[in-house]
Amino acid sequence: MTPGSQLLLSKGIPPRLPEVLYERGRLLQCLNRAETASLTLICAAAGFGKTTLLTQWYQQRQQQGDAIGWLSLEKSDNAPRLFAYYLLDVLRPLYQGWSSTFSDADIREQPDALSLFLIELINQLHYCPHPIYLVIDDYQNIYHSEINNGMSYLLNHAPPSLHIIIGSRCRPKFELSRLQMQEQLIEIGDGELRFSLAEAQNYITHAMTIPVHKWDIQHLVTMTEGWIAGMKIAALATERRPDTQYLAKELNVRSQTLTRYLEEVVFSPLPAEVFSFLMQTSILNRLTPGLCNAVTGQNNGAEMLGWIARNNLFITAVDESNFWFRYHPLIRDALFSRLQQSPRLYINQLHERASHWFAAEQQWPEAVRHALAAGKPIAHHAEVSAQYLAEEGDIETMVRWRHHFPVHLGTSQIELQLNLAWALAHRFRFNDAHQLLDTIEVWVTKNDKPLPHSTWVKLRVVRGICEAFADNISGSIKIVEPLLQEIPCGDVWVDGLVCNILSFCHLAALRPQQALDVQLYVAGNHEESRNMFVNVYRAFVLAQGHLRQGNLQEAQYLTSQTLHYAEPYSDANTSSGATLAPILAAIAWEHGEVERIDDLLRPRLKMIDDFSPPEGLSRCYIVLARQALLRGEYDDSESLLIHAEQLAAQRGWTRALAPLLAERLTLALKTGNKSRAENLLHQLQQLAQQSHADQNSFIDGYWVLSQSRFMLAMHDDFAAAERLYPLVNAQEHCGEWLSAVYSRLLLSIALWRADQKDLAASVCKPALQWAVQQNLLRSLLDMGPELFLLLNHLHDQQTPQDTFTYVIHQIRSLLAATEMNIPPKPIEAPQLKLTEREHQTLHLIAEGHPNKSIARSLGISTETVKWHLKHLYEKLQANNRTQAVNQARKLKLLS
Repeated sequence: MTPGSQLLLSKGIPPRLPEVLYERGRLLQCLNRAETASLTLICAAAGFGKTTLLTQWYQQRQQQGDAIGWLSLEKSDNAPRLFAYYLLDVLRPLYQGWSSTFSDADIREQPDALSLFLIELINQLHYCPHPIYLVIDDYQNIYHSEINNGMSYLLNHAPPSLHIIIGSRCRPKFELSRLQMQEQLIEIGDGELRFSLAEAQNYITHAMTIPVHKWDIQHLVTMTEGWIAGMKIAALATERRPDTQYLAKELNVRSQTLTRYLEEVVFSPLPAEVFSFLMQTSILNRLTPGLCNAVTGQNNGAEMLGWIARNNLFITAVDESNFWFRYHPLIRDALFSRLQQSPRLYINQLHERASHWFAAEQQWPEAVRHALAAGKPIAHHAEVSAQYLAEEGDIETMVRWRHHFPVHLGTSQIELQLNLAWALAHRFRFNDAHQLLDTIEVWVTKNDKPLPHSTWVKLRVVRGICEAFADNISGSIKIVEPLLQEIPCGDVWVDGLVCNILSFCHLAALRPQQALDVQLYVAGNHEESRNMFVNVYRAFVLAQGHLRQGNLQEAQYLTSQTLHYAEPYSDANTSSGATLAPILAAIAWEHGEVERIDDLLRPRLKMIDDFSPPEGLSRCYIVLARQALLRGEYDDSESLLIHAEQLAAQRGWTRALAPLLAERLTLALKTGNKSRAENLLHQLQQLAQQSHADQNSFIDGYWVLSQSRFMLAMHDDFAAAERLYPLVNAQEHCGEWLSAVYSRLLLSIALWRADQKDLAASVCKPALQWAVQQNLLRSLLDMGPELFLLLNHLHDQQTPQDTFTYVIHQIRSLLAATEMNIPPKPIEAPQLKLTEREHQTLHLIAEGHPNKSIARSLGISTETVKWHLKHLYEKLQANNRTQAVNQARKLKLLS
């Protein structure tokens, strides 16, 4: 019996597609380019959807009538003669012009059998008049050099009609450089295969019968890093529970489904020495050959990391030079879980080796982390580690480790304790920070030996930081302003702390220019290698100053550059990102770049909650609330604001509470809830009355602005204008130009409604010029339809020579580029008529049912469900399910 008679027929057809299938249009379109290339290579680790994608594309091309074949490979196919038989069997039905001798060939057992077969194959296909597509899946099972050499030969001499598409977990050992130079190679890697947030939302929505909040999906995407198998496992586990909060929680090393998948699909096929290396190095957050050698006690770190990278074992380079790597978090956790079955003494030994290596490299935080994990004392690393953590802005780690640091005070411990007090202040644990500072000052008073000058300045500035973050701005200024005379104090890091917190206080006191001027004391005095946190905070106060002055371009440039420097390897889990990202999100919102906001804020929300200063916290949640409102998600919008208010209240941040309450009042007015708006206005008034003298002007601004908005909602237009005039003057006097632009625009709308058209036109002209210069799209849109009438009035007043005509033209062009320039006419429930089937569909989507579930419930096809949804969206003026449900609730259609 020949090998050709023993072929498994099932290898010639693609596997069955899953019941819940998400069609990935962008990747299918990319695969369509295979018709122009000799080889299309899809290479990624297990679970990235390679086979599913290839199957979808195979079926799509087959339906189009293309000649396409499929071959699934196993390790048992790693024999040249058998491989040739499979190729022949798959290709035979795709071309009618084979010679009978070739089509029925008996491939003999001889050294060059595969080469001879491939030469004849190339010759046979030379005259083929139509394209032939050959899909080969799971090519990682082929490692025979004769097969790889044969495939290289086939690809380099392939006739124009032959297009090979390969799916593999690792890069095949082909000679691909010639194909690349000839533009005959298309590659799709794990970067392209990962689920984006939009794709994950689409998949989860259709895969689960219970509704899932988009934040949970965002968290899942972050946790899995877009790994499709991980998302599927989480969805399967959550389906068994009634609460979707388990979506991400179920995906951990205790998940039996995940453990079983990794054991069977990823770990089991590995050579024993590779799996041992993976387990030993799973204690590390990042890897480099020398570190791996130190931990494993071997000298094969570079070789092992190279093998792991070539075989796509969930490893990622974290620097451009490919010197440092990291494992996928889920894989690392699973490996470490396996390692924990080893004796504790052995694991401690691995940590101790890692600690020694990091200490020798003077990478103190990781040296300390591994020393603690090994159960070793860290007193000899404590001071230098704390300073390093402070300079890097790793506040959380310092606060978490503080109980392991020496607690007794002495001359050598003062710097360490000051760094801990600094960290506690930045973690907003004011009582703990105050207590520690008091203890230090008592010790200094009793000690005869004076502190070094830089240490004395540091003691004072940390006290000032604590006061500032506790919202005692005037108290902080009294402490810190005299310290300007001490700069330079002998420590550039301390110099930076002094200037940054004083700038912070000036911003809180509505003095943006003074905040910028303070930074001149340290201009050009930067030690990049040790001033990460100081530089980030300097960028924060400078960007805030420029933003307040209406210079969005400078604020955006400065913030983007610094964030890129602080987070060079896309790690959003830092205090740097929590500090800077809200500024970029606010600018993105103002410019109408709404799609950027989720990427900037969602992955960083936990860090923003924990580390962002008052203005960053309020700015973040106001932007997210406005984005939710734009999507029609009214309940989510209010929930976001309330969450931020609770954090601000816990910390005593009235300067964060004021803008949040003002935003919630605006939300209430936009949704027609005037009684709630009035209640919030009363809360703002109380806040203004209870505030310290140095907070009054800041909070009063929001109180007056909110009062004016409420008056406009109540059609008390003259009164609103009277309240806004002094606010505009005050804002312009202190240089708060961005706020002044918005207030001027609102004042002009109040005057327009009060029939003071010419005065309205005069008032708004400076604001419109600024809006054009800085692309203040959202501020313009917030003014509503009256702005269009006002623009028409202004246009009629101009002469052809008037330069302001250009400004009007620019604003019209700016607004015309959006679909929000003409607000839709409000729907009235009595005029809205839904069919019975539309009512049924509406209730089912409100309960979170996907299309398939609705179809089963109503006994109709999914296409009919889509047809009903289309009509529902049109009638409810909605773009998606969430907007439709929110609109229906507003109109009381779901009672």
